[in-house]
Amino acid sequence: MNYRNMIVCLDDSAHSAKRLQFALELARRNGAHLTGLHLSYMPQTPYLAYDGVEPLFIRLEAELDKRQSAAREGFEAAASAAGVSTGWLAARSVDMEAIIAFARVSDLIIAGQPDPADTATYIGEGFPGRFLLGVARPVLFTPFANPLKASFDSIIVAWNGSREATRALRDAMPLLHAAARVTVLTVRAENWLGAGAVPLPDIAAYLERHGIVADVLENITHEDAGEWLLARAENMDMPADLIVAGGYGHSRLSELVLGGVTRTLLHEMNVPVLLSH
Repeated sequence: MNYRNMIVCLDDSAHSAKRLQFALELARRNGAHLTGLHLSYMPQTPYLAYDGVEPLFIRLEAELDKRQSAAREGFEAAASAAGVSTGWLAARSVDMEAIIAFARVSDLIIAGQPDPADTATYIGEGFPGRFLLGVARPVLFTPFANPLKASFDSIIVAWNGSREATRALRDAMPLLHAAARVTVLTVRAENWLGAGAVPLPDIAAYLERHGIVADVLENITHEDAGEWLLARAENMDMPADLIVAGGYGHSRLSELVLGGVTRTLLHEMNVPVLLSH
């Protein structure tokens, strides 16, 4: 199994060009078709009812069209230089249902971690979580703070035996096959809810039958599980350059109230994180 149809989410931020180069290289390595999905924030139209607001929306729409045309030119030039087959779609944040429906016919989606210091990364309140929950495809989130490379030599798989963790493991198979080292880490922590029995021998055997020899380690921690995973990614003898995890493994309301693992990974990632729901 390889990723044959990929999507990269682009915007007008300073980080978008770096994410594009990352996605082009990943697409090239997989022989994949890459669609550039340029997203712009657009407020909801009910505000047009207020006097004097409609001209502002007309000017905003024209400005967004101009930015997206420029983004498309840059995208196509970079794709041509990389020799990657591509497509293009420009959309507004108010078209979220259509965006999610389009993204469902892909093997892998690459999206950026929102940067609080750069408003151009803002696509709407809670966009990363809403997108991940709706799209039913693996989403590889890239951090805004660190350099990116499209090859992952050392990968951590966060494992708790859940449906979401199982799906993430399967979705990450093409990357796991190419890695020099795969480490499956189980985490027992109070805020990792719903974790049942973890069949460590079974997961090791499953991976081995797919040609992947993995280190499988069981851990007990009293720390926030997401923060612990990020710290381990940095502190292993061969630091991880990708974390694979199930996303929103229980009620999203509980995630928001308790500060769940998914939210920690999205907000504080120091390496790319592949999440599946």
